[in-house]
Amino acid sequence: MNKKIFIFPTIAILLLVSLLIPRITIYKGAEEKAFFSRFIFPGQRFVFKYHHSVEKTPVYEIYKVAWNGTIIMDKTKFQSYGAGLPLQTKNFSKQGNYFVITDMNIKLPEVIIRISKTPNQTVTVVNKRIVLNDVAKVGEKITIRVKPLYKKILFNNK
Repeated sequence: MNKKIFIFPTIAILLLVSLLIPRITIYKGAEEKAFFSRFIFPGQRFVFKYHHSVEKTPVYEIYKVAWNGTIIMDKTKFQSYGAGLPLQTKNFSKQGNYFVITDMNIKLPEVIIRISKTPNQTVTVVNKRIVLNDVAKVGEKITIRVKPLYKKILFNNK
């Protein structure tokens, strides 16, 4: 009898927590077909990596997640200081072979990526690396959104 009293509140708490924890979902194409989804805790990061089309060096865009599903662009790392890459910012430093812009704090409702001809575009969520070039065609749109599950259920949106 005591076990039943303990089990019901435990299940209710787990259900409530699972509804509140943000979920990252990655969609492809104009129809936004989901191909990846998982829980991501607030403060955890995901990384979009691509090669700069002119400099041919890797660029890392590092995003973190807020409780409400806001995506915050936290920092950018790149190896070259050439064409099309930022030249001036107050949060600019050199770390090893990389230039790093930190504390960007750019709040985004979603991240939209177009698949380019340049290979090795990836998104890494926690420990899962997704090669976008294997998932979508050149020119196709990839959309990344983070929302708590209750928002998806109650508001019936992506």
